[in-house]
Amino acid sequence: MLLQIRTTNAVKSWHKALKYSIDKGTLRKISLTGCAKHVKVTTKEYDQRARKAELDFRTKRHPKVIEHPWMESLPYLVQLLIIKELQKAKKAWEEANDSNGRELLDEVSCDYKFYRSYQLPCRHIWTNNFTFSCLRDKDFERYKLI
Repeated sequence: MLLQIRTTNAVKSWHKALKYSIDKGTLRKISLTGCAKHVKVTTKEYDQRARKAELDFRTKRHPKVIEHPWMESLPYLVQLLIIKELQKAKKAWEEANDSNGRELLDEVSCDYKFYRSYQLPCRHIWTNNFTFSCLRDKDFERYKLI
């Protein structure tokens, strides 16, 4: 179902790029060969934008990766998700008047929707890590594999 939605959105996006990259008055005046050339040029531009987006997805790095090098191998959008959770955890940890958190057990996990959805450290895990330093290298290795 999700693939079907993505495909439909991609087709709509392609159609929009093709339709609005040339005005209607000009489109009416060009020949069939001109229309074919227009499709070819639009296709090339669209493919270039798609390649750039793919490259950014795989290679773009957030500046916070310097502080957390284990995130470097993750896609940029995943880095953004983790950094938002880190910021929320840091704020909650700084506002807490005492350590109401609990130490995490051997298996680092949480019942929070973010952790269940992405299997990445949520704000609760980060808060416990700030308090107890419970995250170890093996935990970060596990997150990199997901």
